[in-house]
Amino acid sequence: MDEKVDKSKDNWGIEPLPNLDFKIMQGNSLISEYLGIKFTLDGDGADKNGNLHLFADENKQYIEAFDQKKTEYQITSDPRHKKALQKEIEDLLIKIFEDLVKRQKSNYYQRLKAVERKYADIPDRASRENAISEEKLQLAKSFDFDFSAVEEQLRQFTSRQRIKPFFPWEMYFSEVFLEKNGFDVIIANPPYIGEKGHKELFSEVKKANLKEYYLGKMDYYYFFIHLAFDLGNPESQIAFITTNYYPTATGAVKLRADINKRASVRKLINLNELTIFESAQGQHNMISLLSKGYQPDLIAQTCITKRKGMISPEIFSRIVNKLDDQTGYYLVLQKYLYDDIDHQIRLSGIKNLQCDPIQTALQKMAKFGYPLGEICNVNQGIVTGADKVSKSHIRKLNIDAEVGEGIFVLNGQEVDELNPLNSDKKILNPWFKNSDINRWFTSITTPEKILYLHRKSEPSVRIINHLRKYKSILENRREVTNHVIEWWKLQWPRSEDIFLGQKIVVPQRSPTNTFAYNDIPWYASADVYYITEKKKQVSLKYLLALLNSHLLYVWLYFRGKRKGEMLELYQKPLSEVPIKLIPNSQQKPFVDLVDQLLSLTYSNNYFNDMDQQRQVRTLELEIDRLVFELYELTDEEISAIMSFNN
Repeated sequence: MDEKVDKSKDNWGIEPLPNLDFKIMQGNSLISEYLGIKFTLDGDGADKNGNLHLFADENKQYIEAFDQKKTEYQITSDPRHKKALQKEIEDLLIKIFEDLVKRQKSNYYQRLKAVERKYADIPDRASRENAISEEKLQLAKSFDFDFSAVEEQLRQFTSRQRIKPFFPWEMYFSEVFLEKNGFDVIIANPPYIGEKGHKELFSEVKKANLKEYYLGKMDYYYFFIHLAFDLGNPESQIAFITTNYYPTATGAVKLRADINKRASVRKLINLNELTIFESAQGQHNMISLLSKGYQPDLIAQTCITKRKGMISPEIFSRIVNKLDDQTGYYLVLQKYLYDDIDHQIRLSGIKNLQCDPIQTALQKMAKFGYPLGEICNVNQGIVTGADKVSKSHIRKLNIDAEVGEGIFVLNGQEVDELNPLNSDKKILNPWFKNSDINRWFTSITTPEKILYLHRKSEPSVRIINHLRKYKSILENRREVTNHVIEWWKLQWPRSEDIFLGQKIVVPQRSPTNTFAYNDIPWYASADVYYITEKKKQVSLKYLLALLNSHLLYVWLYFRGKRKGEMLELYQKPLSEVPIKLIPNSQQKPFVDLVDQLLSLTYSNNYFNDMDQQRQVRTLELEIDRLVFELYELTDEEISAIMSFNN
């Protein structure tokens, strides 16, 4: 370090930063308790007068003294005085903690004090302390809690000798909670982390004060939004930059319900595929501005941009000031933001205040239609649990195999080497990929086969011997470890009927609505969804016409799930598509058009025949016309739908 002083430098004489101790601090901000002792305002709930736990009368004096000593610590420049104040602050922290133990672990605390009283009459100090220490040790084992050890740890945390695994917000910012009952403004860009691969990170939080908000498949940043509602005062304003998935994500059900219950949406700025962080290309972000407290008459201002590339200050300014021609803007009452029992957030609203023709068209669809899931079966494809050998299999299990070797999914050469018996050939079935799905039609041949080993399969020794080479991989699958299946079976084989007969198939992600029909054996993985007949009075070809229409694309875009501009065609959004039920005689015009489309698209030369492709586009426009009539759209609504698609 260069300690020379150069008064000629530009930075000579600038004022130093004020003392930042107790302003910038370390700790796990999501956890406000330690060893089961809650430092939170709602520790045991408020009393009838609304007084909160940490600031109850019996320890309010300690909190106020703690606040006073913090201020004194920050302004003093005398090192000796500062050290003395640090000791006083540590002592106050211990007193506050002891008071919390007294009320939250009253049985333990009473026993602890009884031990001290029990040996108080022993005149010899050393004997007395030994007796007390021994009995306290037994008490600690009995209650799994040792106050003396915790006291020492708390002193180490305060003096920064150890990293603090919790953060007592209401104590460290006691002046904020004493004077204002919480923060006025909370702004955050929390980490975006999924639970997969980060279970330890989640496990500590879901055992502490935010545990009620834990849900499988959630993102770590959801906890921070719940925490913001806890820390903000009743009039607080809250701003977050996050990914844009929480409005419809399955794992965000509790988050959306909490937003609906404890906050009002002021603005949602969905930046979609417009990149705001150079280090996070491909991330889809959203800015959420919320006011604490539910205000039913507050109008939410929302927007969704279709811009791509890297954001600039100029573009951002145009978007937020409602001047961007590539961004859709909406005004939505709070009650119209939320859809369905899962509280899915629709940025364009299930209704909005602008009488947007696209939204009125979608309302008609919802009014006239029945959910697809009530009319048809919607199923995910097969989960084998181990299609082929992966790098992680070799790394974790140290098996003697090559990356890409077929386990349940075999290529042509591997099938030949297996040399299956005739009795095994019914187990080997064609295995397709989601890339084999096009609009209207699918691939009909594939070089790969799946060993379709369901719950009742009886494979030959030859098949079992092939799988035995990978037994250590197969035994590691969840359903095997939970004793649901034997080690050689597929993890989730589904009902085989869905793969065999008439069906509509759809990839789980697609830039547009891509649905196809076939009636051949067609097995695929979990990234493909199958739509099959439930009610015979509804033709799958009639459904296919609707599902591939321009109107249905707009429904899936606004009322389904998306990742950026990519449609997410999972079981739930597919099951919610509104289908208008009409007699078979009225379905026939749709079916006839689909038959013509299938004849053209399944022809051998379709990809190279421009005339056939033109015919397909003409037939698709005729289907669009029928679909618009079916849902009784106006000319203005039709124009808006077609314009949006283009």
